[in-house]
Amino acid sequence: MRAKGATVARLRAGVESAKRLTLGFWLGLWLGFWLGFGLALSRLRACPFRLASAPCLVREWVMATRHWLVKSEPDKYSWQKFSSDKKAVWDGVRNFEARNNLRAMKKGDLVLFYHSNEGKEVVGIATVAKEAYADPTATEGDWSVVEITPKKALTQPVTLAQAKADKKLAEFALVKKSRISVVPATPEEFARVLELGKTKL
Repeated sequence: MRAKGATVARLRAGVESAKRLTLGFWLGLWLGFWLGFGLALSRLRACPFRLASAPCLVREWVMATRHWLVKSEPDKYSWQKFSSDKKAVWDGVRNFEARNNLRAMKKGDLVLFYHSNEGKEVVGIATVAKEAYADPTATEGDWSVVEITPKKALTQPVTLAQAKADKKLAEFALVKKSRISVVPATPEEFARVLELGKTKL
């Protein structure tokens, strides 16, 4: 009788365990459904009635990608030379803020290419091809480089004077931090530069 009672108890425990597992499964499924529904709803609000449309998806991609601006003196390294080279190691940065901006870059980020000193204008768009690593040209100190590739030249260069005169670019680091050679740009600032440059990605 004791053995029979123990068997029944084990069966009951097994049934209860199965019930709990089944309940957990359905609860997880229910939570997953509502989380997925919430994510879909948030995207629908961002892109009403055209969730899968190209303009909407491009806008979402641009907002998710980080944006930067790098400066180069055209007599030393121009956009034309960069385009010809197909890739550049962005070395020689010896400012801590600029270095930290390099280190914050991620592969796929978009970079505005700016001609400094001569021209003083944004002339093209590059892409981060390789994230930060030690600067091989540095003989001392802790400095970094990234590798970038040309993506597209601006149809019309955007000058520093234009940026300073544009209210939408009033807080742009190109305007606010003129001495820093590598600066971030917000998605809105990046989009505005492209708009002024009559350029579409």
